[in-house]
Amino acid sequence: MRVMIAAWIVACLISVPVLADDTVTACGHEDYPPWNWRKDGKIVGVCAEITDIVFSRMELKVDTDYIGPWSRCQKYVESGKIDVNICAFVNDARQEYSTFTRNPMGINEISVFVPRGSEFEFDTLEDLAGKRAIMLNGVSIGQKNDAFLEANTTLQRLDSRLQAFRFLDAGRADFLVTGKQIGVLQRDLHGYEDRISVLPKPLTRGLLHISISNRSAYLEHLEEIDEILAEPGYLAMVDGLLDKYNRIYLEQHRLD
Repeated sequence: MRVMIAAWIVACLISVPVLADDTVTACGHEDYPPWNWRKDGKIVGVCAEITDIVFSRMELKVDTDYIGPWSRCQKYVESGKIDVNICAFVNDARQEYSTFTRNPMGINEISVFVPRGSEFEFDTLEDLAGKRAIMLNGVSIGQKNDAFLEANTTLQRLDSRLQAFRFLDAGRADFLVTGKQIGVLQRDLHGYEDRISVLPKPLTRGLLHISISNRSAYLEHLEEIDEILAEPGYLAMVDGLLDKYNRIYLEQHRLD
């Protein structure tokens, strides 16, 4: 698979001079590894590298300097101060001020984390009814799923996954709903890999898309971006980047 990934990236970059004056401003979530996170004043991760590769095909440079938290990123895309949101779920509010690629740039599984030894059968949302649930503040897993959890579980909103893992480990909740990749990364980083499990079936599979501000001069490139995202070898390249940035994130934060 590494050969396929390397070949795809080389095909993307070969014979493409990036012009310094043609710079696309971009932003993303500052704490959603391995997809993206803040490091040394930049947004780095899978989404940032994919965005850089894609725009380089159009002889454009991407500036991913950190401009503030996730809420500011979205406001700046809305105002046109920032051209591109490097990866996000599609929702009605964002579609008011930006246009999304038709093809996803990645797929983010949303999973159910439980205390080890307290696993339960999970196949549909109804299997979560009556349980004590945790989600993070400001996080949505889709209007239907959010509404079900609000109405049918005892739902707590917490500020961090570390706090959520502590609640699960102490028996103060039955399950946590969060992204699988980031959940596993931070679970292992904080030493809960032997005490917290991920149920086999994801709750949902969220499609991540690149979007461009409707006020951006680069909106005209959206069709070209979609063509690149549909190319053979693209999905294998995403899988390779997920492995790469999982390793990078764990190495960096275990040293911190």
